[in-house]
Amino acid sequence: MEKVPPAISNSLPRAFISWGCDVINMTTVPEVCLAMEAGISYASVAMVTDYDCWKESEEAVNVEKVMAVLRANVDNVKGLFKEAVIRIGKGEWDDVINANEV
Repeated sequence: MEKVPPAISNSLPRAFISWGCDVINMTTVPEVCLAMEAGISYASVAMVTDYDCWKESEEAVNVEKVMAVLRANVDNVKGLFKEAVIRIGKGEWDDVINANEV
């Protein structure tokens, strides 16, 4: 498993940008790695809250701004989960379950 620093400096986002990346995902490691090793189907929902420290034209991130974005996304996430439960309930999961047991 890769080790990822808990917080990032300007250098890490700049490296991702230089590699052509559009999104820096700091929300699914190590959980997704552990789920895969354990044979557990795993899905993640991540909401972008800020531009981090690399977008110099934006104001610095603070807790109040992040919380405002999270509050604004609540209805979107509720709708997403409602639709996901409906779709998951309609699916046939035997092949996935069998593949996870390997």
